[in-house]
Amino acid sequence: MIPHYIVQEIKERADIVDVVGHFLPLRREGSRYKALCPFHDERTPSFKITPSKQIYKCFGCDKGGNTIRFLMKHLGLSYPDALRWLANFYGIQIEGKNVPAPPYRIKQRPIKPQLPPSFIDPATFQNSLKGYESNNLVQWLCRKLGRAVVMDAVKVYHVGTWKTGRTIFWQVNIENKAGSGHVIAYPAYDHHRIKNINPTWAHSVLGLTDEEKYNWVKYWFGEHLLAQHPTRKVAIVESEKTALIASIYLADLNFVWLASCGKEGLKDLEKWKVLQGRSVILYPDLSPPDKDGQTPFENWTAKAAEMQTYGYDVSVNHFLETRADEFERAQKWDLADFLLRRDLSEFQKGEGKA
Repeated sequence: MIPHYIVQEIKERADIVDVVGHFLPLRREGSRYKALCPFHDERTPSFKITPSKQIYKCFGCDKGGNTIRFLMKHLGLSYPDALRWLANFYGIQIEGKNVPAPPYRIKQRPIKPQLPPSFIDPATFQNSLKGYESNNLVQWLCRKLGRAVVMDAVKVYHVGTWKTGRTIFWQVNIENKAGSGHVIAYPAYDHHRIKNINPTWAHSVLGLTDEEKYNWVKYWFGEHLLAQHPTRKVAIVESEKTALIASIYLADLNFVWLASCGKEGLKDLEKWKVLQGRSVILYPDLSPPDKDGQTPFENWTAKAAEMQTYGYDVSVNHFLETRADEFERAQKWDLADFLLRRDLSEFQKGEGKA
């Protein structure tokens, strides 16, 4: 048995970046590091390390834990043997035989320097801001809400048109530079995306995927509006389409409507930094509980509580959670689904609030 004081010394000395970097080539990404996950096959890194918490998490296979857990999983070690491995790695003498690192891994792999953020060529970005007559979503919204108000919002949010009638939601950062864009296919008769055509990213469609050359940082959809409205409250929804529609229906609230661009979009701490000093309200989608038994409302409420510990002013809106029935929850409705059931004129008179 390893003495308790030795166990404590091992845990205090162990650094997850040192240990994981011994096995995997890491690349810095803001305050975190990323790598290809060693636990499943992937082409795009979804394995992230958070040094401030001394944890890793793969957003592809959902495996995660601390330094000891990584060694147990990666090397097939027991808990005591993982401690002995760390003791050997850091030169800590303990009673009994330490577990050495495998010979072919003795030399620690270097951490690759972080590339500067990559941005879309301005000509490509500008060329997409037209062709709206073939943009299925824009045309559907124009028929539903009126061309003038929709096109104003489309212009404000830098919504573009991609090939075959698809919509591209550019992520333009607070410095007004276009990162990648979310390319989504919509039918001509509805505002829900076509389920059998997976969304993709502009840089992927353009073939700009070599991670040795490009560093595609994700921003909030609508982030550029923060610079234009430095004192406004911020409302965050999951879908870009929902942010666009909410900005039209709920214009009287004078919020800056942002989209996280997916249910995992709240997790990046670097992304949150532009929201420091802002009052932020989260509007989670509806959905049945996930595999961990949590609804989006519960997940986003937990995230709000976490961000509060970092000093952010974050709250969660209860509108959908308290008003939805089982059908709406099963259909995974969001704020846009509720708003579009109402006539826009009611909200333009200041009568509809969420």
